[in-house]
Amino acid sequence: NDSISLEELTFGDNDMLSALVSGLVSADMLMIFTDVNGLYDKNPQKNADAKKYYFLPEVTEEITTLAGDAGSKLGTGGMKSKIDAAKTALSLGVSVFIGTGRGQEKFVDVLKGKGDGTYVGNAPQKEMKMNKQWIALHSLVSGQIEVDAGAATAIIQHGKSLLPAGVTNVSGFFKVGDVVEVMTQQGRVIGKGQCTYSAEELRDVKGMQSQDIQARGDRHNYEVIHRDYWVSL
Repeated sequence: NDSISLEELTFGDNDMLSALVSGLVSADMLMIFTDVNGLYDKNPQKNADAKKYYFLPEVTEEITTLAGDAGSKLGTGGMKSKIDAAKTALSLGVSVFIGTGRGQEKFVDVLKGKGDGTYVGNAPQKEMKMNKQWIALHSLVSGQIEVDAGAATAIIQHGKSLLPAGVTNVSGFFKVGDVVEVMTQQGRVIGKGQCTYSAEELRDVKGMQSQDIQARGDRHNYEVIHRDYWVSL
């Protein structure tokens, strides 16, 4: 990571880099070895009554908050980066082990469920397609699209594509194929996707029904962001 990383093109740290690579190769599991044997509800080095998490189905906001910043409540200063990496790996369909290991059989022990640490999301995960990995984690955001409540529900809960009728505002200057953030009218970012309109085109048709755009005769497809090029956040 250090040898290839530039200030303007960086993966963050080695833990996050390992998570991104695990998704890229569609790995079954990411093993992150450290000097602490798993995740705790308190720093085990300072609290004798610290409770160890042997299994977590997901990385919740509570766990992320417990990790804190560099001076982690869960353990050493590097634990937050490991939890962030675990969350990313899970989103890519990869389960995670965080803990210690000794001896020649440590990798085998982890795979057998006998690792000295915490297993995170070891139930089967849904693999994220390569194009969606790029949209979610590697792309640069070129603008923002604001949508109404109906459009937000259709996209997130029903897996629909975003149509011009649901767009209420457009920010930035982006081209066809650029990645944009989508947010609610309250300012909450709900996802990212590749836009099939330029910013100028979308400002012209935002709020319009598909049949009205069709009547103009200048487009054959009407989705602003097709569901195959959308990632919820």
